[in-house]
Amino acid sequence: YIDLDHSDAIYNAVVIGVSPAYKAVTDAMGEDASTIWPVRTHCSGYGDRDGIVGIRLDSYHWGGTRATGTQIRNITFSGFSATVDCPDSTMFDVDYHGKGGFFDPRNNIRDILVQDNSILVNLCKAQEMDVVEVAIHDVDGSLMGGSINTPGFIVSNVGAMTADNRCVEQPGTCASFCAGVCLRLMRIAVPAFYFHDDGFQLELEGANENGQSISSVIVKNHEYHRPMEDLLNWESHTRLFVALPAGGSYIGRFTLNGQAIWPIFADMSYEDNPNECGPDFAVLDLDQLSPPSCNEIVVNGDAGDEVGGSTHSWQDIAGGVEAIAGGADGTAFSILNKDRSRWHGLAQHLDTRCMVEGHSFAVRAKIRLTKDGDLWVCNVDGYSGDPASCVYATMRYSYGIADPLHQWATVGKMIESDNEWNTLSGEFTVSAFGAGAGRASLYFNSAPEGVNIQIDSVSITRLTMPAPQYAPSLPTFSPIFIPAYDPTPAPYPDPAVSSEPSHTKISLTESPSFTPTSITPCSQNPKDRFYYRTQKGKDPEFKTCKWLTKKGKEKQVSICQNKVKHKGNFRPAQYTCFETCNSCGECYQNEDSIFFYKYKNKDKTKPVFKNCKWLENQQKISKICKKTRSYETVQGSSVVCPKMCN
Repeated sequence: YIDLDHSDAIYNAVVIGVSPAYKAVTDAMGEDASTIWPVRTHCSGYGDRDGIVGIRLDSYHWGGTRATGTQIRNITFSGFSATVDCPDSTMFDVDYHGKGGFFDPRNNIRDILVQDNSILVNLCKAQEMDVVEVAIHDVDGSLMGGSINTPGFIVSNVGAMTADNRCVEQPGTCASFCAGVCLRLMRIAVPAFYFHDDGFQLELEGANENGQSISSVIVKNHEYHRPMEDLLNWESHTRLFVALPAGGSYIGRFTLNGQAIWPIFADMSYEDNPNECGPDFAVLDLDQLSPPSCNEIVVNGDAGDEVGGSTHSWQDIAGGVEAIAGGADGTAFSILNKDRSRWHGLAQHLDTRCMVEGHSFAVRAKIRLTKDGDLWVCNVDGYSGDPASCVYATMRYSYGIADPLHQWATVGKMIESDNEWNTLSGEFTVSAFGAGAGRASLYFNSAPEGVNIQIDSVSITRLTMPAPQYAPSLPTFSPIFIPAYDPTPAPYPDPAVSSEPSHTKISLTESPSFTPTSITPCSQNPKDRFYYRTQKGKDPEFKTCKWLTKKGKEKQVSICQNKVKHKGNFRPAQYTCFETCNSCGECYQNEDSIFFYKYKNKDKTKPVFKNCKWLENQQKISKICKKTRSYETVQGSSVVCPKMCN
């Protein structure tokens, strides 16, 4: 069979199954045909299937836009009928050897010609091996669209894939064909803790693009076995995959052993771009249950003093996470991160329901630094790249998993260093991006390589009272329970639990927005043009702010944050479309933004540009920040990187 991977294409081919001529050749070889590698039997001969498979599609994929799905075009098939020689033959099946990941719905076929009574598809072996989220796009209906070639999707014949009443079972194949349906696939990432719990699921209901109700859908976590140490890394997550008709409106809730929960975060992103077959969902709302108080949003800030020490809710960027004896101010335990480099450290995902635009929080922690068994003193007046840098607390807001967009904000610094346990403090206000992001994470790092970090008495407390904004929108689900997010469960109450019965929703339409938050006057002219890009061999492209506002939120974020180059007198979008890019105010900073650094060899025809991310890693930041020269429309570092330059 032809075994295709994730971004392959096979065009203009003839695929033949049972062939009398080839059978005569293998019969003449005797036993050698089936006992000597490579096996040259007429049928598979592996014991897991006697039939011949024409094309086998991979059943696993890790997500993101770098893979584009397998494209199959203009293929003629014959010889895959249920013959005596090779029963269970089929033109198409999928790889059923579980390797994690999920089935890529961008796999698609068109212009298929079947010359005999060959079996078109068989997903039974895959279903036996729990590969049950297959979705193959029959673009022109030439495979299963009947006499009028109706386009649609070939899917696993299970409830999660056949919720639309247009899906019809194909007897004996463990598959259904959803004629006239375009399925979009959404990845929903939740904390890694739920990987271990079979009782965790997402329940969905709603209506397709025609307003017709779909059957209730139950989605389980889709993961392969991973060791515990992998789950302790802050980038680990449990993945749920939702395949629903494009353009529909849906609501969902998470449950754990039958109890409604909110899993700290639920980061949603489409997993079929590019090559999606239809529009985004009109609505995909996830019930967040009752709003938490958010008076304290760190969980287990005391390292489990009451339970004999626990790493509950803490993960590592690298270097491990460990609860050890001895904490600040005579407490029993603290959290340790060791065997680390500068950017390694400790992290905790925070309840996204507390991330409300404009709300302010105070950050406090106790930090102990050691190196080679001795206390280590850092430079509290230094910067994050200083050889003697102190620990910084940073908030990272993230949107998307496979191709994420991030926004960072330093929210706390050490204010002393000459004690055994030293105070870190700071404040932050949630940005518009942070309020709409799928994940909000606090982390501690920046101490040099070889310096161990211990943290204790970690706290994020609310400074401003939120205005009432939650209103019941879905039926009350009871009882309400938020589990401890911990690979080693500890008896900690989650501070975000509320006894109020009201509900709110997080919506796909609430992706990171760019509503200005600065008090600095901010405006944009829809006719203003910005430099967009220059494709190879083509003229530069310029777009207007009006054009940008019509793009989806995810596209706006990508253009504003990533398209940072200038061209002549034209600036990038972030310095032209201030409202759309949320780039108002003197303190706006994008780590990828470029500034004018110097002229190469003092030649004024050879400007050298750097970005804010580069600046952060320099030892003489203050000296660089004093340079105020600009080049054309590119400003100096103090203007472009105001936070780095204070």
